[in-house]
Amino acid sequence: MAKTIRDEDLRLNIIINGDNGRKQMGELERSIHDTNTKLETLYQKRQKLEAQGKQDTQAYRNLSAQIGRHTKAIDGYREKLAALRRQQSVNTMTLSELTSHISLVRAQLNKTDPKTPLWRQLNAELKTSSARLAELRAQAKVTGGTICTMAERANRYIGLITAGFASLTAVFSGVSRAKRSFQEWDEAIANAMKTTQLSREEMLQLNEALKKMDTRTTQNNLLGLVRIAGKLGIEGKDNILQFVSAADKIDIALGEDLGDNAEDAIREIGKLVDIFSLSQEFGLEQAMLKTGSAINSLGMASTANEGYIVEFMKRVAGIATNADISIDKMLGLAATLDKYGQMSETSSTAIGQTLMGMFRRTDEFARVAGMSVKEFTQLLNTDANEALIRVLEGVNRGGDGMIAVVRALDSLDLQGQRASSVLGTLAQHSEELRNQQLLANQAFTEGTSIIEEANIKNTTATAIMEKRKKAIVDEAVALGQTLTPAINVSLSAGTWLLKVMSALVTVGVKYRAIIVGLAATYAAYVLQQKLVVAWTKLQVFWSQANRAALAKEALVLKGATSSTMLLCAAKNLLALNFKAAAVAAKAFMASIGPLGWATLIIGTLITAYQTWKNAIEGVTKSTEAMNRINQRVAEESADERAKISALSEVIHDNNRSILARKKALEELQRIIPQYK
Repeated sequence: MAKTIRDEDLRLNIIINGDNGRKQMGELERSIHDTNTKLETLYQKRQKLEAQGKQDTQAYRNLSAQIGRHTKAIDGYREKLAALRRQQSVNTMTLSELTSHISLVRAQLNKTDPKTPLWRQLNAELKTSSARLAELRAQAKVTGGTICTMAERANRYIGLITAGFASLTAVFSGVSRAKRSFQEWDEAIANAMKTTQLSREEMLQLNEALKKMDTRTTQNNLLGLVRIAGKLGIEGKDNILQFVSAADKIDIALGEDLGDNAEDAIREIGKLVDIFSLSQEFGLEQAMLKTGSAINSLGMASTANEGYIVEFMKRVAGIATNADISIDKMLGLAATLDKYGQMSETSSTAIGQTLMGMFRRTDEFARVAGMSVKEFTQLLNTDANEALIRVLEGVNRGGDGMIAVVRALDSLDLQGQRASSVLGTLAQHSEELRNQQLLANQAFTEGTSIIEEANIKNTTATAIMEKRKKAIVDEAVALGQTLTPAINVSLSAGTWLLKVMSALVTVGVKYRAIIVGLAATYAAYVLQQKLVVAWTKLQVFWSQANRAALAKEALVLKGATSSTMLLCAAKNLLALNFKAAAVAAKAFMASIGPLGWATLIIGTLITAYQTWKNAIEGVTKSTEAMNRINQRVAEESADERAKISALSEVIHDNNRSILARKKALEELQRIIPQYK
């Protein structure tokens, strides 16, 4: 029975709070839409049959019957939908539902007689719905205005908010970059201190001197050059500063030409300066600048590669100094070999072996040079480079010169055959060798080529930008140096926290049995307390007083439901909606149930008996009152008749005085005014 009551509630929308009614209306609207779709399909099929002339077929009749059933179903859906919409409160309708409802009410109002109660009801409903629609539109307008205001404020301040977040991000990023820059700089300082044996104070002073240099090279790279100076055995801040100044110019001018091994090349140039003892004659900075200028000029004047020249010089520097050949001559020799495609390793080996052979087999080399042994020996002792060129020129003149050279080298267990290709190339281009050596000598003497090249590359747009970046990095290093103590404190605090956590974990692992036992005991205690509370609540819930209260509440709710159904039936009856009223009355009768019917019948009988009893008691009381009134009237009439008779006797008694008779007459006229 309860299930039937809920179904009736859903059908009648007794629970009119908007949700159930709107759900059923949505289902009815979907049913109408789906049925209309089916009807369109059926109509199309029937039209096809009509076009084929099959109106008398069973299929045509079946389609017509289905169309009729669907049409009837749509009418029923629409009738239920209209009833639900009439029952739905305007306070629960959406804007679209309220607009549709107003249109329907207005259409029905236009077809209703203004003199009928239904017209007044529809008119009142139209006013209420219109007022609700105006209220919702006003609220929507206010809401829209509020949203627009919020949007305008958001647009107004979004720039500031975004800028604030961007600023905070930039600050944190800047702090991180400053910390990283300082750490890299500090590592460069430490590496430089390691090779130069300078104290940190001296290293910081040197760092300040390096900052004053007008260069595009970063401060950390300059400190890297300091580290190289230390490895080369250069001592003292002044000497180191001179080396860095010259090496920086070489790096700027020849860095691209030297390739990825620029740092190694600078180191080798520093070694060459030391091997050829140039620093004692020109000073360290000038010696390096002269050497770099010669290499730079040779690279610019021909196809010779600067890296090849440095690599070749690294291999033959020791032999050249023993043979007392100057560095500019050897640089010109290296440029010539590279220009004509000779490999560095093979060429350096061939030149080294040839120089050794010239001193050991002087007679053979003198014959190749076309000189006497005495003259060749004297030339070899005074100018070994010229002696080598004379040999090369002798080889180039033909004859058995090359054979003699190879035989002489082989006799010394040297690789004559391997040296022959190198010597043959030089022999064919001995004049070019002289030109290259002359160019190297001029550049070395002037010592300005490398400076001019470095100045050009140090003033480009890229160089200017790199200098500005360098200034920013320097400031970041200073900031990082300032923040490092605070960062170290925070890291120390983090380390302490990790130590505490580690200690706690250690204690937990060590005493895990005790900790688990205590935790289990506490958990059992908490569970016991919760069970006690739950049992107490269960006892209260199942107590006789609580069950009686719940039963009473259920009866009240059921009575309220029945009352609501009865009220709905009364409203529909007053609205002349007899069909809905009948359905509501049916729902009311179904809702009260057998017990309700028994209660209703007993109550009705008791009420009828009480009414009958009250009526009987009223009649009895009325009869008794009437009897008392009649008795009182009879008594009063007897007294009045006796009094009238007495007064009449006095009036007609001639023996009485006139005054007495007149007084009796007046008294009688008072009782009977019409008495004469």
